[in-house]
Amino acid sequence: MLILTFLWFYCIIYLSVPRREGAFVKTFAMGFVYAFRGVGMAAKGRNMRVHFGAAIVVSLFGLYFGITANQWMVIILCIGCVIAAEAMNTAIEVLCDFVTTDKVEAIRRVKDMAAGSVLVLAIASAVVAVITFIPYF
Repeated sequence: MLILTFLWFYCIIYLSVPRREGAFVKTFAMGFVYAFRGVGMAAKGRNMRVHFGAAIVVSLFGLYFGITANQWMVIILCIGCVIAAEAMNTAIEVLCDFVTTDKVEAIRRVKDMAAGSVLVLAIASAVVAVITFIPYF
């Protein structure tokens, strides 16, 4: 399944770039530059700093208590999901603010749903952290 997913992404990337010599590598590399720039922009947000702080605290707990490799995998997955969800929430908010600064009910609902999805994921991740670390106390 993983191989099929990789091949699917490779085909999409390969078919979407111009056919000039060396263009594939350059556009592929620039995609990483744009992605890291996006992460940097999202990291400036207040909520993202809170999530990064929580990730650091949980990681320090994991190091201190010596959690298992499986527990690390779940913790890292939760951290990545919450940070990715917060980045998507920030992108949705920026886009909505670009569309209009007026008080529009539909825009408010979109922003609330995006923030709510981050909240649900953050609560689920907190529950995972509690389940992981309770045996060590």
